[in-house]
Amino acid sequence: MVVDERLRAAYDIKQRRIHLVMPWSASVIENQSTLLHELIHDVQFSNRRWSCANEPEWEAYHLQEIWLLERGAKPDFNWSEIYFLSKCFNDIHP
Repeated sequence: MVVDERLRAAYDIKQRRIHLVMPWSASVIENQSTLLHELIHDVQFSNRRWSCANEPEWEAYHLQEIWLLERGAKPDFNWSEIYFLSKCFNDIHP
C-alpha cells in the first residue's frame, strides 16, 4: 500500500521508529537528509510538546535544508506545501 508516492520515510511516534522507503542508500546525500529529518522528529517529540503531530514539520525541513546546503546540495522543497503540512487542523479557519 502506498500512502504518498513522494514519501521517503516516516516516523512512528509511539514506537520511536523510523521507516525508510526502499530503495535507500546511505551513500546518497538526499537519503541521508531524509534519515536526518526523521531523527529530528525523534528529538522534537522527545523534548517538546506540540499542538499536533504536523507542527514540527516546518522546523524539521528547515534543519534538513541547512544540512543539505552545508554539503553543497540544492534542496528543492516546496515551502508553501510544507507550510500547510505543518499546520494543525484546528489552525484552519473558514
